[in-house]
Amino acid sequence: MYHPEFLAHPLNSVANNCALCVCSLQYPDALRTMTGDLKNLRAAAYFLSKTEIKFDLVSAVDELNKQIRLEFDFTRWVFCF
Repeated sequence: MYHPEFLAHPLNSVANNCALCVCSLQYPDALRTMTGDLKNLRAAAYFLSKTEIKFDLVSAVDELNKQIRLEFDFTRWVFCF
């Protein structure tokens, strides 16, 4: 049975009566794999900064590492919504 308000204003009613649902797929080894990849990337950035490129690549990789770790903090995501 449809609620009369839903029939009169379907878009408003749906928007006001729907609950927010967020699903996140978590892979058990994803953080460990990503951490290893970032360590290797940091080592390569250090080498390139000292030999080839006169730019601080290590700081950029360190910032990327911080941001990626935030992406794996799934409990933090719960409180964002």
